[in-house]
Amino acid sequence: MKSNAGGMSEARAADEHQGMDDIREAPATVRVAFVIWLAAVGAGTVETVPVVTAALPGSTPAGLVFGAVRTLHVIAVLTATALMFTPPSNRWFRRRPGVAFRGARHAGGGHS
Repeated sequence: MKSNAGGMSEARAADEHQGMDDIREAPATVRVAFVIWLAAVGAGTVETVPVVTAALPGSTPAGLVFGAVRTLHVIAVLTATALMFTPPSNRWFRRRPGVAFRGARHAGGGHS
């Protein structure tokens, strides 16, 4: 098999982003792109309007509960997203058998 300039075989380079079964197979750049999308779209626009309108004067008790639940949801999603980049999460992503982690070759295992 031929290797490209980055040392990756052409077959692997062609298939690198093909057929990912779950997030554990995704490269780190996919996780970063997900976080950027989540911050810009999810928390920025989709969640702000319902929370602010629920807190306006004259809101019903149901509206206040709705706003509180949405606020908790935003906090939970942002917390989970931040935790996705902690060392225990990185170990979990690497641990799956049969899935090559892009940074694994730098962990002292040599080149294959």
